[in-house]
Amino acid sequence: MFIERLELHNFGPFAGRHIIDMSRATVTRPIVLVGGENGAGKTTILDALLLALYGKMAGCSKRGSLGYPEFLERSIHQGRLGSDEAGVKVIFRRSTAQRSSRFSVHRTWHRTPKAVAESLQVKVDGQLSGEHSERWLEAMEELMPTRIAPLFLFDGEKIEALAEPETASSVLSSGIHSLLGLDLVEHLLQDLQALERRKSVRSASAAEVEALERLQRSTREAAEAHEQKVQERGANQTKIDRLHKELADLFEEFRLQGGELL
Repeated sequence: MFIERLELHNFGPFAGRHIIDMSRATVTRPIVLVGGENGAGKTTILDALLLALYGKMAGCSKRGSLGYPEFLERSIHQGRLGSDEAGVKVIFRRSTAQRSSRFSVHRTWHRTPKAVAESLQVKVDGQLSGEHSERWLEAMEELMPTRIAPLFLFDGEKIEALAEPETASSVLSSGIHSLLGLDLVEHLLQDLQALERRKSVRSASAAEVEALERLQRSTREAAEAHEQKVQERGANQTKIDRLHKELADLFEEFRLQGGELL
């Protein structure tokens, strides 16, 4: 499976349409690295790739305990050029001994008065495939199962963790547990807890439901504000680091010219 192209449209901090070309990867050089300053959106790019491929089963970093519709809604760009729709698209090749096929997976969603509506369009070798569009998650489980995706698609923090002897064992242990399916019990427990919460909401009074919705809105707003501050902090830290470097360079130039600070 060779990823050729990733497209983002009004996704997270990315306003408008953005294209990331990965077609230069080869069999002998299959690794694609995405670099950028703190807060530039590197993790968001990885989330977009996972979301395009796995949809509601994607292990996106910013989803946390959010339900899938709520996560999609929060992922719509909210900046000055905010919109009511967003989308992610990935194009990749899959080669076997018999043939090579090119897949295009385009996932879009938009706000409606009641909820978020999502659509998925899958093309194989340029032709729309209704079968793949309707049963894409099953097809992805055959291509690259959700449980082992973190072993192939990960960010710089995961690389750093693998390089540190103190944390490498836990990271690899987590990957092996996922590969063997030993994490299913944890997922089942989370699903049971979600089911219990839904049952509690159904039996609640109108006033209690309204209060719960207010709390959920407040939580969403606080989470969005927190995410904005995290990005601002990352951008400010990058500026501080750059200024420190410029200051050090000026000190060094001053010293080389014979100057001396008292």
